[in-house]
Amino acid sequence: MNEELKKKRDEVLRRFLAARDRKKEYLVEMEERMRRNYKLRTGMDATNFSAL
Repeated sequence: MNEELKKKRDEVLRRFLAARDRKKEYLVEMEERMRRNYKLRTGMDATNFSAL
């Protein structure tokens, strides 16, 4: 039982960390797109960016 619990815990942790890394990558891409779109619309550089 203890070994099975450890395997499940490791799998959940691996999936959680992978999802966190994917989110970081996505937020970087999203920020770049938003900054580029803002510059195209206004002609000015974006000074602030905020995402949850």
